[in-house]
Amino acid sequence: AIGPIYKTTSKKMVYNPVGIEDLIAWSNKVDYPIVAIARLGGIGLAVLTEQYPYICVGNAPESISLERINSSSPCSSKRGAKEYENGVIYPSPDGLVLVTNAGAQLLTKDIVDRRAWQDFLTINTAVIYDGRYYGFGGSNIVFDIRDGGKLSTLDIAARAAFVDEQ
Repeated sequence: AIGPIYKTTSKKMVYNPVGIEDLIAWSNKVDYPIVAIARLGGIGLAVLTEQYPYICVGNAPESISLERINSSSPCSSKRGAKEYENGVIYPSPDGLVLVTNAGAQLLTKDIVDRRAWQDFLTINTAVIYDGRYYGFGGSNIVFDIRDGGKLSTLDIAARAAFVDEQ
């Protein structure tokens, strides 16, 4: 399930989970193929496409509003998109991008240029743990989100990763 949807029936609210199938109805509102969908804090969803990120807000599939963020920051990995605080971090051809309800921000812009980032671009899976984004793929990286954005490589590889939130 992607997230909760509440529908009013008579005088009570009924909880119904919304999955990808329910979202297909409005996916034609997006101009480019969807790469990933991730929960965006408590406000809605980040819809990440091959060209632009979108913010999706609504309480039912038929009433969802979709706003394109005016930043050409395509998502390059479905499994690289991860929730972080009130946003979503994902890899793009330019670096790591943070999408919030305020817009998109290239987190790695002062650390690595687009050409150098291509060595790290193939992130197949990622997790965020203790304020750090761990990306695994062709090159394995750790990006310290909290500490001014330090980028390091890792000597370990992973095909899957799990973080126990408790």
